[in-house]
Amino acid sequence: MDQDKNLLTQSLIFNIANHKQKETDIFAFVIDGKLTLLDNLMHQFNNVQEIINAKDFEGKTPLFYAWFFNYNKKILQLQKYCDVFANEGSGSISNIQIRIYVFHVCAQRGNLECLQILFQMFKHKQSMAKWEELKITMKKYQIKKSDSQKGQLINADKHLKQVQQRFQQFQAIVSEQYQQFLDQNLQYFKLVNMTKIILEKCYTLWQLIQIHQMFLMYQIIGII
Repeated sequence: MDQDKNLLTQSLIFNIANHKQKETDIFAFVIDGKLTLLDNLMHQFNNVQEIINAKDFEGKTPLFYAWFFNYNKKILQLQKYCDVFANEGSGSISNIQIRIYVFHVCAQRGNLECLQILFQMFKHKQSMAKWEELKITMKKYQIKKSDSQKGQLINADKHLKQVQQRFQQFQAIVSEQYQQFLDQNLQYFKLVNMTKIILEKCYTLWQLIQIHQMFLMYQIIGII
């Protein structure tokens, strides 16, 4: 708990590499809210990704300052070229700590627009990961999308006992995976340790844009 609290007052620890003079401009543009100048800068150089992933003396990136100041338009612009949760090089702070830190900052400052962007990013990453996991399970139990509807077998072999048993096993496994998905999200917000009001707002938003979508995905193939 003490370590989590300190994340709000301590600087993040990164490996600061390739720190060039021209990279300081992008920090000024982001902090001062100069979106046009930032856009022009991003079109001047071929190494845009390197510049945008630059770190200042505290190890913070331009994207971090965009989160901090609630510049949602800049976030959408910057995240095309970098990953806010990138963790490269030895000695870097862990992804989960960076993730919690960003959530803490946005929640504490009331940056709900930025939180929404964060949720959308997680929605895409976790949805893709869960979909890949689901496809592996479907292949293992020889189940296709067209085999079921609203939780019932509808294929030509639905009366065969072996097929029914295989489908029941498949449903049990996927139901467990789905519950793990919900538990992981809830546990994540407990780790973030936001205030009660922000937590309620964020988890409602999380349900709307992520959990509900996952529920629909499972429902389409007739699991739930």
